[in-house]
Amino acid sequence: MNKQAYIPSDLELEGLLAITKQGGKKGTGRYALRNWTMLHLSYYAGMRAKEISSIDIGDIYDNGKVKLACNLTKAQSKGHPRSVRLKNDKLRKALDEYYKVQNLCNEVPNRPLFTNQQGARISPNGVVHLFDKMYESAELKYDSKGNTKCSTHSGRRYWATKLGNTPGITTKQMMRLGGWSQPNVAMTYVETNDEQLDELIDRAFK
Repeated sequence: MNKQAYIPSDLELEGLLAITKQGGKKGTGRYALRNWTMLHLSYYAGMRAKEISSIDIGDIYDNGKVKLACNLTKAQSKGHPRSVRLKNDKLRKALDEYYKVQNLCNEVPNRPLFTNQQGARISPNGVVHLFDKMYESAELKYDSKGNTKCSTHSGRRYWATKLGNTPGITTKQMMRLGGWSQPNVAMTYVETNDEQLDELIDRAFK
């Protein structure tokens, strides 16, 4: 079985977002806001690299306002239509900022939301490459032994773990939110730790 992507702590995520928005440690910040916004879609909406690559302005915004959900087609997602919920406050603020700073009001709805240096739609591989650079800049790309630590799946696992450890959520709800067709696949994304398990024991035996 392949090693699961590392899930940053909340503090590590804050550091990653801050460093990315500043343009990284090398100070190359021309596309910093774009990269920072893509991280938000990964961590606060659980979007895959392919999904981030595929979205147009009109998928996210309606007359300048962030939609409540981004409805992905089968072609945009991993073979299954998916409604990506855009309810997270941090995500909505990031998307609002991106819209205003990039002057997206002057663009047509079917223009790609994220473009590369040539102005074309960024490819899924391009998203993966950018995430690698962001993680490396924040010293989250490799562990102390030089093994790969974070990847584009880290954000999706962070998001899924937050959902999976929310009291009352069902496996069916998890599958619908994440676009998974099998419950066992959804559960592989959810991580647990001793602190969470201790909290469950405390709640169960009060």
